Amino acid sequence: MERTMDLGFKSEIRNPKSKIQNKPRRAESGFSLIELIVVLVIVGIAMAITAPFIFWTLERVQIRAAVKEIASSLRYGRSMAISQKKEVRFYIDLDEQQFWIITAKEDRDLKGIEESGLLEEEGIQEDTEKALVPKKTVELKKHSISQLVRLDIFTGGGEEIDFGTVKIAFTPFGNCTGGLIHIITAQETKRPLFFEIEVDPVTGRVKTKEMEEEQ
Repeated sequence: MERTMDLGFKSEIRNPKSKIQNKPRRAESGFSLIELIVVLVIVGIAMAITAPFIFWTLERVQIRAAVKEIASSLRYGRSMAISQKKEVRFYIDLDEQQFWIITAKEDRDLKGIEESGLLEEEGIQEDTEKALVPKKTVELKKHSISQLVRLDIFTGGGEEIDFGTVKIAFTPFGNCTGGLIHIITAQETKRPLFFEIEVDPVTGRVKTKEMEEEQ
């Protein structure tokens, strides 16, 4: 005689597919296209707001650096002329945005250096051993000026020059041909940065100042 025992458990057979179907859908990983577009729009707005300020700051840094370098070179040229008791010439190329100092063992050699073509773009060399007038030049090194600034020069005679190469010559007595060098931001803005370097023809002293507006 068979006995059946009821242990009180009810077996329930479930469809495995129903568990999968009833399971909550997991959120998709990554960003949607709309989210990416929103982020790009926000970044674009932020860049549009900050870019002018960043560019203005860069211009200010570059123009101040140019003023400092040119003024230092002029002062060095005057000091060299006095200490070595010979003429020293400062040249600035307004087209190529470059400047340099040139001198010679003898003052009469300066004329020969100019006539030899050393002041032409292909003739200027930092290595004086290879220069067209070897061992006569004491210093012949070009310094470049940022393209973010532009230069205008007023000579000692009051003539305005905005192209070509301009010379300021210092004598052993400290005086020079003199002139004004205007350094201005190249980009046209409502508040352009404008600096002036004054080279006194009588004393040869160099003064720098920031101007309120372009004159």
